[in-house]
Amino acid sequence: EGATGERDANEAVGLIRRVVADLDQCAVQASTGDYTTKGTATLDNCYEEEAAAAKEVAVAAGALVSAVAESQTVLGTASKNFANSIARFGDSTKSLAGATGDVVTQSELFGNSKTLGAASQQLVMAT
Repeated sequence: EGATGERDANEAVGLIRRVVADLDQCAVQASTGDYTTKGTATLDNCYEEEAAAAKEVAVAAGALVSAVAESQTVLGTASKNFANSIARFGDSTKSLAGATGDVVTQSELFGNSKTLGAASQQLVMAT
């Protein structure tokens, strides 16, 4: 049981690292004015998606913290769910940044999301 939970937690950390690295690459593109996305989502739709993803992260973070008192398997599952919510949040950030088209706003969105990702990675490693 413990090995499965530990493996799941390690996979969660790896997923969050990839999300942060992806956001970092997007931030570089945004800083040069080269960040664009494919798609036709409106700015309003992107805001709604970002808000929904942020709520999902909050719920998953709460579940992760609660899982600390549970078995390693439960903790591993909560870690994976949390990492998946961070990945969704990263995707919604990229869509929102693309919809804004503003270099400063894009840089702020990517910077804030990278900070959240780094803190999330530390949270999973601490559990």
